[in-house]
Amino acid sequence: MSLARVLAVMRNSPARTVLTHESAALLHGAWMVAREPDVHTICSASGSNRTLMLPRVAYTGGQVRAAGTRGADGEGRQARVRRHRMRVEPGQVVVAHGLRVTSIPRTIADCLLDLDGLAAFVVGDSLMRVAVRPDRFVSERDPASLRALRAEVRAILVSCGRRRRKRRALRMLELLSPYAESPGESRLRYLLLKEGVPVPVVQAGFVVEGRTYFADFGWPMARVGEEYDGEGKYAAPGAVFGERRREREAARAGWRLVRATSAQLRDPRALLADLLRALPDDAVFPLAPRPWLA
Repeated sequence: MSLARVLAVMRNSPARTVLTHESAALLHGAWMVAREPDVHTICSASGSNRTLMLPRVAYTGGQVRAAGTRGADGEGRQARVRRHRMRVEPGQVVVAHGLRVTSIPRTIADCLLDLDGLAAFVVGDSLMRVAVRPDRFVSERDPASLRALRAEVRAILVSCGRRRRKRRALRMLELLSPYAESPGESRLRYLLLKEGVPVPVVQAGFVVEGRTYFADFGWPMARVGEEYDGEGKYAAPGAVFGERRREREAARAGWRLVRATSAQLRDPRALLADLLRALPDDAVFPLAPRPWLA
């Protein structure tokens, strides 16, 4: 539905229209937080930047219907077309799936500046993953491609003038990671970082008898890792057995794995309490809340 909305808006827009923010991220293949994100475009200097409401839809029985029609339920989000007046350099516009969109570095910068904290963090993680395509088995955690991407996004942010949330954007950029492997992992890490935990290693590895295992993220000095158990994690045959084996191997390596489900993400304080209970008694784990991440 989100892609259909983007296409409908572009078909009814001037030829040089550029998609930005979550719309560009969607075309680049990034994860979304909102199930039905708004459509973001750049309008010309003479064009209207007013927000337009898009038709709301409802989902029922595997069908999509106009909201309010007879028999329709499961009403979706009220999406909008958001037109932005902002300057984009020629090198910051690319083509994705036949549509003009902002480049990945520019899209990361715009999302960090204009989206709420959680959405900016999740989309930023995902766009970094798309751009860098990291390999968690490679020992270098900060490859040249990642350093170059951060530098380019930082330069865009610095040059954007007195944009709102600029300081937050620059600080959040340093916390993003291409190693996050799902939006749930990014969301869990965001919530714990906001609560003030030390910056973790994403895809934190531990070795047992020559074989490397990974926690979604963790703190190697404390030998504690966090795992996000999404709704589909155990759907594949053998998934439960594989997770139990990894749990045993983590214990053999002296690691403790703390698990969180999607339902638990509603209570960040409880997530932090679970993590703190898993820490060894002698662990040095200073907390410094980051309310600016909001």
